[in-house]
Order: sequence, then structure tokens, then C-alpha cells
Amino acid sequence: MNDRKAFFISYDGTLFHGFQVQDDLRTVQKEVLECMVESAVEINEARLTYSGRTDAGVSALWQTISFFLRDEALHGFTRCLNSRKGILVWGLRERLPYEFHASRSAIYRDYIYIDTTDKYNCPDISFLQALSKIMARMNNYRFLYKDWRTPPYGSDWRMLYFIRVLPVEQQIIIHVRGEGFAWNMVRRIVDFLRKAKCRCELNECIDKWVPGAAEPQNLFLVGVRYPIAPKLIVETSRIINSTFLHTRIKSSVLSALKSFLSIDLLVYSPYSLA
Repeated sequence: MNDRKAFFISYDGTLFHGFQVQDDLRTVQKEVLECMVESAVEINEARLTYSGRTDAGVSALWQTISFFLRDEALHGFTRCLNSRKGILVWGLRERLPYEFHASRSAIYRDYIYIDTTDKYNCPDISFLQALSKIMARMNNYRFLYKDWRTPPYGSDWRMLYFIRVLPVEQQIIIHVRGEGFAWNMVRRIVDFLRKAKCRCELNECIDKWVPGAAEPQNLFLVGVRYPIAPKLIVETSRIINSTFLHTRIKSSVLSALKSFLSIDLLVYSPYSLA
């Protein structure tokens, strides 16, 4: 049967120059397309969609790719992609509706940024938590970009469900859930929180902020929520260990990541039962 299938993959972003195809550079999408060709998939007819484009250095524990694939080519494609360094296919959904789109059909996406306390001007976690709650209610995030004061004064409307600041051992995790994200948006939110001075009002923090973006290697796309719940196939630790086996990401970061994902109440991840 030639039907629309969705593959749930994870990858170590430090081994790629982002998700989207770039000439002469290794990207996740390029690896996917090469494996589609090896599996005799007609690229134009397959209508490939994906849940989001991660930047260079950004990793994913749940990235969705979806396209039309014959049943007899299924195992060949999966084997091919799993043979590529830094990528792991961990889940599959078959016989999806014809109109399913990996990005447009998503209800929301979860990103987490694993950081260290020494990078924050304000060590008061309660202040950062209060500030992040106010930010999540803004909807217009034009201020996150360098030219936001330059006419014409545009709008970058985004629906964020929340921005959470979570202390985990000696680290800080910034957990952001939203319908969609602009370029570098989560990394800019992290940079904004890093530079905020204790007890400043949001408008004051915005006026004093020198726009920037946090480093990409500690940012993870950890979940994409669909109305169709995928079947769980592997455990959290196995996914992380398999994907990041030859990683340049510090072991302390992976430890914090596992700790975070084990708390089901904090995030609907591919590894929770929710």
C-alpha cells in the first residue's frame, strides 16, 4: 500500500548544518532525501513535510517527517536512515489522512534549553519564572529582533502556551511550548532571560536588552503534539544514548535532559503516556 506515513526521528544537531537542505553541507533533510532516493521513492510525488526546521547545532528528540511511501519500501528507508551517523528513527505512524501535514497539523511544539546558572545576571529563579510568565502572554514578539524599532513597525505574532524556568540540579531548563516559532526565537528568549536584571519591569528589561541569541548546542526540540497519538516504541534513555552516542554535547547536559524528560507532568513528550 502506498499511503502517507509519519516517521518520528531524533538527531544530534551538533553533527549537522541544520535541518534544511544546503548545498555541499550535511543536513538532516538531505540525509532523509538521500534515503528516499535509495528506497526508490519519487520525491515529487512523496510530498515530504516535516514538523520544523532546526538551526545548525540544534538537536531534536522528536522531529516528524511525513511522506507517501509504499509498504515494501518501509524497512529499506528506515534501515538507511538509521545507518546515518547521529540519526535515529524511533517511531512510525501509518495510514495517516491524505491531508496530514507534519507542520500544519501540529497542535504545538516543545523546546527546552539546558543552561547553567552562571550565565544569568539575576540568580533569583522566582524572578525569572515571574518574568517568563509575563512574556508568554505577550503574543507579539517583535522586540526579540534587532530591527524591531525600525519602521515599518511590524508584528511577529506567535501563540506561546508558556515559558517555564525550571531548576534541575545545578542547571536551569527553559521550557517553551508554542504553536510555532520564528527563527532563533527560543534562543533569543533564553538570551533575554540571561541578561535581565533582578526586579526590573518587563518594559525596562526590553529597553535595556542588547539583542542576541544563546548558543544552539543546548537547544532541543523535544516534542510535537498531534491529535493522533503515536505508539510509543522505545524508552527515553535508549533514544538519547543511541542518538548522541558520538556526540560532542557534554555528558552533564545529557544527564539533565534525561532527568527533565522523566518528569511526565512537565511536558507531553514522546516518552510519556499522555
